[in-house]
Amino acid sequence: MRNLRILIVDDREKRYDHVRHIDPVACVTAGLGSTDRLTRWPQHMGWYVYDKVPEFDLLVIDVDFSTDGSVPYESEEFNPYGLLHALPLAARQHGASLPFAWVIGTAWRRDMRKNHVAVFAYGLLCAMEQRVPADVITGTPYQYFQQQIDQLKGADDREVFVTLMERYRAQVKVAAEHGRIEFDIEELQQQLRDAERGDRGSMVNMLDSGLTLYHGYHVEEISFRSIFADFEESEDDLGLIHAAREYLRDLKALADKADIQEGVMKALAELKAQDGRGMDATETVNSFVNARDPRANLIKMGALVCCWLEEYVRAGGKRVPAKDITVALGFKENVQVHDILRRAGFECPLGHFLQLLASRPLGLPSLYNCAARYWDQLSKPKGLAVPGCLQQPEEKVRASSAVAANEAL
Repeated sequence: MRNLRILIVDDREKRYDHVRHIDPVACVTAGLGSTDRLTRWPQHMGWYVYDKVPEFDLLVIDVDFSTDGSVPYESEEFNPYGLLHALPLAARQHGASLPFAWVIGTAWRRDMRKNHVAVFAYGLLCAMEQRVPADVITGTPYQYFQQQIDQLKGADDREVFVTLMERYRAQVKVAAEHGRIEFDIEELQQQLRDAERGDRGSMVNMLDSGLTLYHGYHVEEISFRSIFADFEESEDDLGLIHAAREYLRDLKALADKADIQEGVMKALAELKAQDGRGMDATETVNSFVNARDPRANLIKMGALVCCWLEEYVRAGGKRVPAKDITVALGFKENVQVHDILRRAGFECPLGHFLQLLASRPLGLPSLYNCAARYWDQLSKPKGLAVPGCLQQPEEKVRASSAVAANEAL
């Protein structure tokens, strides 16, 4: 279990070092060791040159970089390069499965509002986190972002950190809604029970536990004390109890909706009907999944895995060529399947992913449950080995064995 990691983009004094249960990101500086923040242009470039870009969950941005003497700017009073530092960092995290959030703290709202570069960069940052109404893009976006800048708080204002944490919790829900992450539903049920009780002992149990996030073949466990770091230390704080209850109810509801079986079965049925049309077949799995469904890509992943299970049975447990899965999904090129994999957090070629299916347990619970039910429906030759994707992770096998042993006693 780990704390959330905060990356501070600020060329001035230390800020946020008083925050509890949040780990500051060590920012490597070529030849100077590590600092607790990003302060200079050469430092940032070095992260890419030496492949040392740090991982983070929270990004705090101070807009004005006037004290960074490594790069000139036309005004010595206000320099918006803090936003330019933030753009590639936020874009990098935007493409990842794990949620992240950013916030701006600045005492230079008036200067920022009049600076074209600042307004431009601020708009892009807002768009990455989908904080821009669609009609703004086709309307007058420059004026809209100028008005939004007027609402920003100062870098030392506690409300900045509170906003950051609220946005992070919201981004966790967004990532779950779009199938980029999933939760351990049994774990959530226990944590929700503790929050519903609301007494000091139950809240201590909840806060001392972690939120397990499944993404691709990876698992992260984030401390709840870190997720609610914007609240005071007291476990019986009424605001904390209420916020934890509401949040865990929302996460539990999202976990309950993660079943993709119905959508996958519908897509597979359509694909098989398409298969009978021979050369006239022109539609792909994309045609049979509602693009407006936040779980659309996850349903496509489920169809991919189920198609592979069929081919695995047909091949008697031997290697399944990537092209067979591409064709089964109605595509002509592997690159179209790679887009589905990438959106689900699997940054690898289709052939490599199929090898993972044969050898490793599926990371996402919804994919595992869908594949396991489909496997049970298939007619299989006697003695065919269960593929790795349907095997339980080692730690779960041990836990299940322990439970069975206790029940036997």
